[in-house]
Amino acid sequence: MSKLPLLSRLKSSEIKGKIIFLRLDLNVSILQGKISDDFRLVRIIPTIEYIRSMGGKIIIGAHMESEGMETLEEVHHYLNAKLPVKFIKVHPRKLDRSMFDAMRDGEIALLENLRRDEGEKSNDESFSRHLAGLADVYVNDAFSSSHREHASIVGVPRFIPGYMGLLFEEEYNHMSRCRRPKKPYLAIVGGAKFETKFALVKKLLVIADNIFLCGALANDVYRRRGMEIGRSFQSESNINLDAIMESKKVSLPTDALVEDIGDPIYKNIEEVKSDEMIVDSGPESLEVLRQLVSEARFILWNGPLGLYEKGYTDATLKTAKMILESGAESVMGGGDTLTAISKIKAEVLGEDEETQKRHFLSTGGGAMLEFLASGTLAGIKALSTSTKH
Repeated sequence: MSKLPLLSRLKSSEIKGKIIFLRLDLNVSILQGKISDDFRLVRIIPTIEYIRSMGGKIIIGAHMESEGMETLEEVHHYLNAKLPVKFIKVHPRKLDRSMFDAMRDGEIALLENLRRDEGEKSNDESFSRHLAGLADVYVNDAFSSSHREHASIVGVPRFIPGYMGLLFEEEYNHMSRCRRPKKPYLAIVGGAKFETKFALVKKLLVIADNIFLCGALANDVYRRRGMEIGRSFQSESNINLDAIMESKKVSLPTDALVEDIGDPIYKNIEEVKSDEMIVDSGPESLEVLRQLVSEARFILWNGPLGLYEKGYTDATLKTAKMILESGAESVMGGGDTLTAISKIKAEVLGEDEETQKRHFLSTGGGAMLEFLASGTLAGIKALSTSTKH
């Protein structure tokens, strides 16, 4: 961390009056024209307020998922209700420095979806130069997007000085703890695809004391053991799971909620039939997990225990509760994991700030997985080699 350029280390004289290109992750879910989850948006407000307090003129650059036709207009409505933010609806390639030179210190402008220009995803050098030319200083506070080699993540800091924002710095510190944790260290890893989590699990086999594999990840291991998993979700690729299957650190659910043509029922994993689907972890498995949680001093959790998005939330919600009620420190991330925690966090923790500090919720999904596996991200590398520091 000592070698990384941090926004928190800049003096006000290095920000006041400067145009700051602030890269944020505003890629939130919008249903029926309304933001359905503002977790990421709440987390970026402190960085915006910090730069404003230092007299910086802020240009916010961000993306919405897909092919780039979505608009950030609804996000603008949300932000503008909290801070005065001007929405610049101009296509990103048609922006001009003169549009921002007249901004007063502390003013904020939100650019339209950067992916409306194909140069964003392709990391086109001319587009990177174009965005960099709009500002004096670059700040990346989009940890959750920084595993992508896109123009606004890795291109812009090649041409103007780049710094890590406050939220990114917080994410970096907590993710680094996961690689050098207190012991015993428990990792709970679930989700739908081994392809996205295999590198992390390989790393955890070295640094964790116990690993609880669940969700579709466990189905892959059952299948390799020759067990029947019926119509249950499994990975499409043929990943070598020998090290995982041989490790004594790895535990799997021993019972499950299974779905057939009738009502779902709990049964032993070895009793699953060819026409059934495993949809959630069972009560026996949760008791095993409860014991592991009680013994741990540090817990990493990424991914639900069942098909959360299809309404099978019981095991995931109970796991969230047992972690939050434990005495361990924890780092938790992943879309469905965060949804589960957000539903019960206030109920379990109340207003106890010290307890809340013990449990960190990451904004990252893919970025979290990549950092934990490799120790860095494309966006971090770009900042460490940024120009003119």
